[in-house]
Amino acid sequence: MKLSMAVDQYVARKRTDGYAFSNEESRLARFCKSSGDLNISDLSSDHVVAYLDGSDVATVTWRQKYFLLLRFFEFLHRRKAIPLIL
Repeated sequence: MKLSMAVDQYVARKRTDGYAFSNEESRLARFCKSSGDLNISDLSSDHVVAYLDGSDVATVTWRQKYFLLLRFFEFLHRRKAIPLIL
């Protein structure tokens, strides 16, 4: 599955649950752009670190981005799209 498709599914799920999810959708789109539209199996921690550390942002923004990605990856894991990596 491509990263953009996974993001679309996640955003759709959140909207089904009643969330507006506009800012988060924009952040996930930027993550896709920074990583390239890879297969999710090809994503690595380097992609995540490059996205999180790619711009000079306030600590609170960095944390928002981090926890958004954490919830996104948990969603993918629950759907068995990615393995749990400790």
